[in-house]
Amino acid sequence: MAEEILLRGVIQRWLTRWLGGNDRASWVAIAAVSLAAAGGNLGSGNSPAISAALALVLGLGFGRVSWCRSVEASIAAHAGLNAALAIHEVLARSS
Repeated sequence: MAEEILLRGVIQRWLTRWLGGNDRASWVAIAAVSLAAAGGNLGSGNSPAISAALALVLGLGFGRVSWCRSVEASIAAHAGLNAALAIHEVLARSS
């Protein structure tokens, strides 16, 4: 939740306004924030390149949800994804 508030609610919105506040500016801001977040994933996990690529794709999606809907919607989408992954992990361990 803090990640979405900081990245989407603060940095992405500021960058979008700074770049002109239009739809093109929002895509540039979304891409920049997503690339920065994905870069943070390069040092984590067993497959850092795959993790970073996945973080980039998800970041683009969450960023667009935030721009088109709200930061709350991107928080809900991120929480839903995390819940689905947690359920998958529990089910995978029990079988």
